[in-house]
Amino acid sequence: MSAQHAERRFDVPAAAVHQAVDAQTQTAVRVIDRDDAQLSLVWQTKKSLFSWGHIMTAQIVPDGEGAILRLVVDGLPDAPRALMDRKKNASMAQRVLDDVAARLAEGSVSRGA
Repeated sequence: MSAQHAERRFDVPAAAVHQAVDAQTQTAVRVIDRDDAQLSLVWQTKKSLFSWGHIMTAQIVPDGEGAILRLVVDGLPDAPRALMDRKKNASMAQRVLDDVAARLAEGSVSRGA
């Protein structure tokens, strides 16, 4: 299985993390599922030179004063499987986590609850 799981804890409210993740979907091919009450998003990324695209699943879990972002990154169900899928999915997960962290650090999303 090539799906990759990743998570990171942020010292900001869950709503701020959700807003930062939601910004990721602005360049998505499509948003497959969105549940604002459960703080979850599922979206499909664009095709690139080395990828058929990804299915991204994000769940934000409140954790005290902060929140944990849990990601699952997988390939498209109908795309051909490749030997490097696992590495590409892990790399994509890391990019999303880093982008969310950068958005929160630069204040491009509201940190309020």
